[in-house]
Order: sequence, then structure tokens, then C-alpha cells
Amino acid sequence: MKKLRLLGIGLVLSCFFSTAVHAQKAIEKLSRNYYVAGPQIEEIQFIEATPKCQNYCWAACAQILLNYHGLSLSQEQIIERVHIGKPCEIGDGKKMIQALNGWSPPSVEKVSKIHASYGILNPSDLVDHLSNGWPIIVGLDSRSLSGQVYVLSAVYFSMDNWDNPKIDEVLLRNPWPLSPSEEYMRWDMFKAKNPTFFDVWVD
Repeated sequence: MKKLRLLGIGLVLSCFFSTAVHAQKAIEKLSRNYYVAGPQIEEIQFIEATPKCQNYCWAACAQILLNYHGLSLSQEQIIERVHIGKPCEIGDGKKMIQALNGWSPPSVEKVSKIHASYGILNPSDLVDHLSNGWPIIVGLDSRSLSGQVYVLSAVYFSMDNWDNPKIDEVLLRNPWPLSPSEEYMRWDMFKAKNPTFFDVWVD
């Protein structure tokens, strides 16, 4: 069993290619026992939130992921789906995910179905997710109304003595207007902000 586990990890770290829409190598060795997992930054079309109300930050993050997976929707379409007729109604990531899950937008050329889920991910799950080339939405300080939302596009990590990933730093894309579009954050600071992960993809 130990040999099989080591073989699996070796295959992931040495020759992993994405099975997502963007077929690419989604994990890179930077130095001895130091790696980055996630799609190349130029593969993700960055979109700034429309400065109408706080909910548009969530919509911008969802729009980034949907566009990445080949489904072109506007922030207004996403907000209308979530907050029908009340675009600035106070909401949260869970409400957005529930509204998006199973949605097949009628206004797009290709019939597509959106899938969405949320939860707490451990380092191994995050590395596995990003190694597949799948960015993920993350809400920080989600227990307060002032919490911020980002697209998590990469993690930097090493492997410990038990072949588990030890994350050192994360790369976040911040859609809030006038904020830096790329923000690096140390893992301990990231964890201290009570992250909740919101996954959005298309088939």
C-alpha cells in the first residue's frame, strides 16, 4: 500500500496533465521539494467586479470561473439568477452556490449545466483540485458582512515526511475595483481568515 501511494504521488508531481477544459500541466516543480499547483495565470481571464454593490464581487468571481470553463455570462445575469429583482439584497456565497447549481442558462449558444458546491477543504484536497487545473472561489472572514471573496488560482507547497502537501502560500485574484488583481498570502494568515471554498464548474 505504501509503495502504491508513493507511486501515485510521484505520478502526480512528475507528469500530471490537467483533465479540465484547458488541457495543460497544472503542477510545476520550482525547486527541490517545492511546487506550485494551479493553472497558469494567463489562462484565467481576470474580470473586475461591477461597482454597484457588494454582491457583484461574488458575481465577478463566478463569472471568472464560468468563463474559464467555457460559459460566457455577465455579472448581471448571475446576480439576476441569485437575487431575482433585488440585485443588492444582502446575500452570501452559499445562497449564490445554491442558485447556480443545476442552472442551464437559456441565453447561451451551447446547452450547458452549471454545477456548484461549497465546503471546507484541507491542503491535500486543495492541491488535488488545483492540480487538475480548476480554480476555486474562496470567501475569507465569511462570518462577517465585510468579508472578501477571491478566486484561488494557485498554491505553493512542499511535501512532508509522510508525503502530505504542506502549503506555504496561496495566490488569490481579487475582483474588487482598485484592489491589486493578484494577491499572495501566507498560508497561516489565509487559514486565520476562516476560508470557505465555493466550487463552480460547467458540463
